[in-house]
Amino acid sequence: MARKHGYNLSCVFVDIDHFKAVNDEHGHSVGDVVLRSLAETLRAGVRATDTVCRYGGEEFCLLLSHANTEKAVQIAESLRQRIAIKKVRGITVTASFGVSCLTTQGTGARQLIDQADQALYAAKDSGRNQVVLWNDISTTAEDTDRCPAKTTDEGGQNTDEINIRAVRVLVAALAHRDPGTAAHSRQVADLCVALAKGFLSRHDCFVLEVAGQLHDIGKLGVPDSILYKPDALTEAELKTVHAHLRFGIETVAATCSSAQLTEILRARYACYGGNPEEPDLPTGKDIPPGARILAICDAFSAMVSPRPFRHAFTREKAFEELRRSAGTQFDPELVERFIEVLLASDKAQTPTASDVIASEAARR
Repeated sequence: MARKHGYNLSCVFVDIDHFKAVNDEHGHSVGDVVLRSLAETLRAGVRATDTVCRYGGEEFCLLLSHANTEKAVQIAESLRQRIAIKKVRGITVTASFGVSCLTTQGTGARQLIDQADQALYAAKDSGRNQVVLWNDISTTAEDTDRCPAKTTDEGGQNTDEINIRAVRVLVAALAHRDPGTAAHSRQVADLCVALAKGFLSRHDCFVLEVAGQLHDIGKLGVPDSILYKPDALTEAELKTVHAHLRFGIETVAATCSSAQLTEILRARYACYGGNPEEPDLPTGKDIPPGARILAICDAFSAMVSPRPFRHAFTREKAFEELRRSAGTQFDPELVERFIEVLLASDKAQTPTASDVIASEAARR
């Protein structure tokens, strides 16, 4: 209709920053209240001719009729500010916005949505709680599947891009195949971000978060008889799992187009003190920081999670195990930093970093 009659149409994607932290810390019922409040704020902040709909999860989509690029960004920024100052049951959240306009770069409805989606991910990758216009990000109409947030990090180093659509497909497939592994992967990603803040650049934190979500993607190919076995795995079965996990790395390398992401996943098997059985892997500080962080967070999450053949470790026992392996398997400095981050959260009953992430939401 907009193209037929020649008027402007803009699309805005909205995503609540770190919404999982709200659910984890306050419960899903409170999370639902936050979602309803956000929807009300969005409806109250647009015109009667505009459309507001929930796109899925904590994402919303706005269609702004007769709104050019400048007007769409103005509306989005006003909504962002309203959300940031509003308290819902004592909770303050922020949101990221991606904007695209049909009359500028978009050539159709599907592309308009894709561009707004990519701009949203650019906003999240660049620190969250901001509005990003698709025109302003480094992408092309032929490459709209990739995360275009930055071409360089804060240190001026070149970075590559991540195929966000591929990441979404892989994460969804894992959640369908094995919800338990998908939940573990989400927890690992949260822990990685909490540990990496203040240590890695924002871009590197984003790549590491994706690595946390995809580090077990190879389990998609593990036979059911092994994946759901109620007893401890045999040596042969462990070899099968490890083979599939390494195949998963190649899958990520082929679909996500990020050398940095692939390097983290490959190097997470490296031991800080070296492993004679894998002499080709780096050791010590030569292991990429993201891989050192991922190894610690993955091990901790596995230890504090129950298994059919053992009870979950307490957080204190998991700390002991990490310290016992510091210097041989794990970076000792990062182990201590990790423990400090979790202790600082003051949430002993929650073996994740959700509360740490939540405390950073307003700043980001």
